[in-house]
Amino acid sequence: GMRAALRRAVPSVLGAAAIIAPWIVRNALVFGEFIPMTTHGGYTLLLANNEVFDEEVVSRSWRQVWSGESLSAWQNELERRMAAEGIAPDDEPERDRWMSRTARTFIVERPDALARGCVVRLLRFWNVVPLTDAGQPVSSTARLILLTFYGGLFGSVLLAVATRSDLFVRMLPIWCAILCLSAVHAVYWSNMRMRTPLEPLLAVLASSCLGDRARGNPTEAAPGSKP
Repeated sequence: GMRAALRRAVPSVLGAAAIIAPWIVRNALVFGEFIPMTTHGGYTLLLANNEVFDEEVVSRSWRQVWSGESLSAWQNELERRMAAEGIAPDDEPERDRWMSRTARTFIVERPDALARGCVVRLLRFWNVVPLTDAGQPVSSTARLILLTFYGGLFGSVLLAVATRSDLFVRMLPIWCAILCLSAVHAVYWSNMRMRTPLEPLLAVLASSCLGDRARGNPTEAAPGSKP
């Protein structure tokens, strides 16, 4: 019931609070503000939602790589604009807020770019081979290893979904984590590396397609036995 759920949740909440608390205190001492997570969120939001990225990547192909020269020019332009507005290079909170405002303005003015970008970012988030340009190709051996590993992992997850009718209920926290992180990176900057926190959870889902078979399917009660 609810009490049992709360008893399980409280230790996790307290543990998370204990881990994050020193970081919050540090940010309060350094910046004089309550910053529970990061001063980099505005940049990663703007990095994924701007005119240059939309024109050079989103409008072309989800596999298109943003060239280093173009990225550097865009970053330099951001620095010039912030300097013109009197934002100091070492004022991290204000820089973060400025970038967040700029990104939100682009999103509001260009909902079409947001919609296209969400599709592109989700494809990049769930990609199985790193995206590189012609100057830094992924070797065929590395590509084969990655395809084999992620093909087996994702295939096992799909097999578990197809064969375990109780998988969604039993693994609901895992599915919620997958949905939440995917939703975040549909809007924020996204690539394979951003999926790292989900890999252990995907492994749990993948292994569940084999667990009952290895144990003789004990989840099904024997005829005549008590539940």
